[in-house]
Amino acid sequence: ALFTVTLDTLISRFYPDRQIRKKITNRKAGEPVPALIEDMGLRESYVWLPIWNSHGQFWKDKGDRVPSDFSRHATVHGVSKVQYSKRNCIQSLMLVASLIGYADQITREQRRAKSA
Repeated sequence: ALFTVTLDTLISRFYPDRQIRKKITNRKAGEPVPALIEDMGLRESYVWLPIWNSHGQFWKDKGDRVPSDFSRHATVHGVSKVQYSKRNCIQSLMLVASLIGYADQITREQRRAKSA
């Protein structure tokens, strides 16, 4: 749960505009990859595509079963042993680490550009 809310915070810092952020955090079943991600470079899409994939819809009040795969929405809205597994903990950690690494890369590139 801690890695999931950390992921939420990091995503909102990259995309403070809620309408843009929803393109990554609101994946509907069967929906194609959003243009926002399609238009990214390869390295950037490797960071954001798994994050988008982890944001599949989950509606406990509509009878959705808690998935065993890591799901941001099920972690937050469907607390259960099924979602809180070691495997899902590691997956959420990997998403957070990937996003932090990406942020670090951007920061380093900006510093290099300023000093050039």
